[in-house]
Amino acid sequence: MIRSLRNLEERFNQKSRLCFCVKVDSNGSHSVISTIATAIIVVIIVVAIGLVAVLQIPAKNSSTQSSTRSSGEVSMQFVYPETLVASSDLSWMNYSLTFASNGPVLSNLSLSVLAPTGLLAHFSQNTIAVDASPSSATLQIGALQSTVPGNYQIMLIATDGGSTYSENETVQVLKYLVVTIGTSFVPGNLTVMVGGSITWIRLNGNLSQYDNGDHDVDFSSGISTVSPTLAQYESWNYTFSQIGNYDYYCKYHPFMTGEIRVVSG
Repeated sequence: MIRSLRNLEERFNQKSRLCFCVKVDSNGSHSVISTIATAIIVVIIVVAIGLVAVLQIPAKNSSTQSSTRSSGEVSMQFVYPETLVASSDLSWMNYSLTFASNGPVLSNLSLSVLAPTGLLAHFSQNTIAVDASPSSATLQIGALQSTVPGNYQIMLIATDGGSTYSENETVQVLKYLVVTIGTSFVPGNLTVMVGGSITWIRLNGNLSQYDNGDHDVDFSSGISTVSPTLAQYESWNYTFSQIGNYDYYCKYHPFMTGEIRVVSG
């Protein structure tokens, strides 16, 4: 009986010690968890404050940059033949280019041209004002004597300080070219190699209220060929296969004459 009571007492004491240990461990765990949670909250607050500070800095810079840039567009439109042309026989070919803005664009545009080697191109003015109404500038194109006939690409560039607008154009370089300016063939005298082809282009529009500026190429010697009547910016070409001198005129303006001299290669 006494042994049984002692065994029961020992078992009770063991259970009490076990419960005590569990209780102590439980309190310790709660203390550690509380400490970790507090540290995490502090870290989150510090990181959040840092992010707010970082995000606020570029916001000021981006608004400043956007205020100096325009979000509009600039259109460039020619009144010219289907393809821009140039020739070493002529100092410059002049083309009128109209600029118009769509949306916010700074009023003054800086103009420039990128052209390949052998081709000369520039605007007659460095800047142009683009306001409510379209503005015009003259593009001048020329070619060196050594430039091989063919098609070349140029880039027209307009900048307003914050934005750049560009447009690519094709320029056809011709070996022999004659243009009409008013009531003159330019150049009036041209020497070509046998087998060479000459292109005539009418540049002028109406000459007066009584003269719409029509021109043609009517040969009076060498051959009896007559070109069609050329409207503004239309062209016509002829290949000379025989050596000799060829005189021509415009039947609409008989005093408007030219001469072609064909020589052997």
